[in-house]
Amino acid sequence: MESITLKADENLIRRIERHYDSQKIESDTFDFVAKTITCTITILNNEICFQGDDASNHAKIWSKDVDTSNNQSNDYVITMTAGHNDLFGPLVAVSCYIDQETQDYIQSLNIPTGNLSIKEIVEFTKKLSSKVKHTSSIIDNSHYNKLSEHVTKNNIRARIINDAIVKMVKETNDPNITYIIDNWTSKKTYLNYLADVPSRFKQVNVVEDLNQYQEYKVAEILSTYTYLSYLSKMQKALKIKLPQGVLKDAIDTSIIIAKKYGEASLNKVIKYNLTNIKTLKSKIES
Repeated sequence: MESITLKADENLIRRIERHYDSQKIESDTFDFVAKTITCTITILNNEICFQGDDASNHAKIWSKDVDTSNNQSNDYVITMTAGHNDLFGPLVAVSCYIDQETQDYIQSLNIPTGNLSIKEIVEFTKKLSSKVKHTSSIIDNSHYNKLSEHVTKNNIRARIINDAIVKMVKETNDPNITYIIDNWTSKKTYLNYLADVPSRFKQVNVVEDLNQYQEYKVAEILSTYTYLSYLSKMQKALKIKLPQGVLKDAIDTSIIIAKKYGEASLNKVIKYNLTNIKTLKSKIES
């Protein structure tokens, strides 16, 4: 899987848009998106990104200066998060380094598409954790809540993704690797979330369709496993089953914990900005 990014002026952008107009698809994330059989073309803020098996050939049409023989790696790093929509437990991000050998191994596992059971996540993690180079970052509930006093939940999510990526950048020390995140937000907004972060890593690609990177499932599995392992330890300490999500079961469990261990204990187990605190406190006091 190749990924090539070109800087372009307005004239070149208009020419590219006209050329791929018949293959254009709607997007709320990018200024322009087109898909061919072998390449996806995205435009954002005067940057044109070609991704796919035939990216180099598409890029060469528009820039004679692109040397794809030695300056572009087919390796990439993909980062996924877990816990961002769960009241209980930490926020987790995992970055996975994918080279050809890793791709071949992952494909041999025949990981199903769609949602996996907890048993499947555990089994695949046993096979993947020692074979796939990965880095992780975890924000526990007390630190999450401290951050949320100053920034939004999306800002926190961007920070933990950046942290996992920066760790991987230090490990690989390869500037030609493509760094990929999914399109939960646009690249411009993502970087704005990190405006005050000294270690902000800017060279990320926001991908609209992760299915073109089938190995994204690995980062999803490893991040989910890390989250569930942490949640399991919390359950054992509290001696209470902690549901995932933010629905009524999670709120009711929060009330049980507060009445058993005191309201202050919630700071260590829930994410305050994922619920209505006033409503929760009134139910605890009733």
